[in-house]
Amino acid sequence: VVVPEGTASANPGGIGRAVARGQWGGTFRVRSRVPRFDCDQLISLARKDGDWQVRCQIKFFEDRVPDYVDIEIPNRWCETLEVTPATAWSQQPSTSEGKQVIRVRCDGKQFLDQPLTLTGRLSQTDNGRVSVPTIRVLGLGRRVVFVAVPQRLVNEKVQWRTNAVEPSELPKSLQVVDPNAVQTLVFRTLRKAWSIDLAPLPELSLQPLAITQDNQVF
Repeated sequence: VVVPEGTASANPGGIGRAVARGQWGGTFRVRSRVPRFDCDQLISLARKDGDWQVRCQIKFFEDRVPDYVDIEIPNRWCETLEVTPATAWSQQPSTSEGKQVIRVRCDGKQFLDQPLTLTGRLSQTDNGRVSVPTIRVLGLGRRVVFVAVPQRLVNEKVQWRTNAVEPSELPKSLQVVDPNAVQTLVFRTLRKAWSIDLAPLPELSLQPLAITQDNQVF
């Protein structure tokens, strides 16, 4: 049995015109395809060079790497954004107030043995309380989100206030060896509305003390 086969090409905006002009024979149905993919995600907070830095690692699964991924991140964490491994990406305002959407082109071969990593710094003009930003990987599919925060800043132990998270261990896919890494606390989020912020330092209650000295010379 011989099945006739033909090929044709057109840019997305010209498909309708090509069919209407009779350049393509037959019946065509064009519809958008919403990519569905699963991923593990690690949001890490660290203090570097006097600034707060956030790093978001996204590990796709081999059988389903999207052509591109949209990542939503708060404006206050968008200073000096970097994406690795090197690939094309763009930034635009989100439909959600106070947030940006980073669209990253994905090459399946690049992510077989490494995660997609987005790094940003907290704006130096931001005077709000330090908290772990909610960075969302948009689209359909399962999202498992882990969060890592430092236990100490220099030599001082710090406290974190948490909501809707639980202590956890990282999956092997997100266990990256970093020789300069500090001790961290790792959590797994339990629902979309979660939060981790830096607890205020305790106020010290000190009793006033006055020291006087009376010197007389004869």
